[in-house]
Amino acid sequence: MFKYLFIGAVLLVSENTLAQQLSYSDPATAYMRLLLEKSGEGSYQQIGNFKVVGTSYLYGPKLTGDIYTTKERATNIQLSYNTYNQQVEAYQNNSEKPIIMKLADVDSFRLIAARNSDFKEDLLFVNANKIDASRKFFAQHVIAGKRFNLYKAYKSELGYVSTNYVQSELRQFDLSYEYYYSDSAKPGLKKLKVTPGGLKKEFNEIADITSFANDEELSTNPEYVLGKIFVVLNNK
Repeated sequence: MFKYLFIGAVLLVSENTLAQQLSYSDPATAYMRLLLEKSGEGSYQQIGNFKVVGTSYLYGPKLTGDIYTTKERATNIQLSYNTYNQQVEAYQNNSEKPIIMKLADVDSFRLIAARNSDFKEDLLFVNANKIDASRKFFAQHVIAGKRFNLYKAYKSELGYVSTNYVQSELRQFDLSYEYYYSDSAKPGLKKLKVTPGGLKKEFNEIADITSFANDEELSTNPEYVLGKIFVVLNNK
């Protein structure tokens, strides 16, 4: 078992706090869109034959955080999470040159919310490969439950720049995410199909989630609805 950044009793998210903790208006993708709008095409990095605008770092580079590696831990340092290659860059002792850590080197890390950050709660990421050997990414631990855990996995891919089709070598970082869950009664990490049919097929044998899966908020605020579903599942 790998080391989480928190140790102790597993916490269940209650119905009363879901609205505050869970929001579909995903701040990471919103940050990316805003960054692309502000930066335009003036700055880019070279990846292979492509000139790529935007950033692959979740919420940008050099955020305050803690990291647990396979050998040691470091707290309150600057971290950069590269969602394109699933690496974490750590800056220690005010160094300008980061220590680049591959997925296999890291057990977990946390990005700490600050007063001026684009995210309002600390974000805990775990190495999904430690849960499921077939998974090769970091996953944000969104909900911890006594049986079911919800995760969100971010990734960046090279997409076309819709405002510039003339420069064939120009690309932009497109950030997306998917939801996964773990069940302590079964091994592995399973991808969630966040649709009414997909959720009912996945969970209705455990609990009747029909009213939640049919909630109109599933299309406008799916993470909030998933939170309510996982409360029900973990109370069974």
